Amino acid sequence: MPRIYPVLFAALLLLAAFHPSRLSAQAWTPVPSCNFSSLSLSQFADHELEVPYFLNHFAQVANAVVESGTDRGFLNLKVNREPADNQTYNARIMENQLALAYFYTANRPWNPYYGQAVVRVRLEAMLDRWTRIQAPDTSASAGLFAEYSATNWSLAPTGFGVLHAAQALDLVAASGLTFDAVV
Repeated sequence: MPRIYPVLFAALLLLAAFHPSRLSAQAWTPVPSCNFSSLSLSQFADHELEVPYFLNHFAQVANAVVESGTDRGFLNLKVNREPADNQTYNARIMENQLALAYFYTANRPWNPYYGQAVVRVRLEAMLDRWTRIQAPDTSASAGLFAEYSATNWSLAPTGFGVLHAAQALDLVAASGLTFDAVV
């Protein structure tokens, strides 16, 4: 666990420098669905046998990342939270950035999303959004994130958010794939 702290520190410093205008303004190409006819069960290791389910739904998840506007980078899909809690201020929704990082960086024969720019741009937008929903530096809750209301800054969304963002950045850094230098 200690090796995550330098990555986390660097990630937070770099992510603090984010500004939506610095990211690509080009229209996003949709993430295509996985073509299972080109895959074989033998391409999956034993510990990857649950992956086809997630691979089947990945395009739907990735294409639900908001492309523009004030909610750019928000995952506008009810995945692992109650529908009422799927709000733009909820940092726990942003934990799904780890799924995008996984498929972007998993160099496996079954993964059509490995290194794909259509996934990368969405992951970059999600990481950018995550930094923009943090409590302002001028508040008593500076540095915290909210979960169940826009002003209910607390440790759970902050701790889990930092963990997921750091893991996502660690996957990207270890992969050596192209990624926005600002990130």
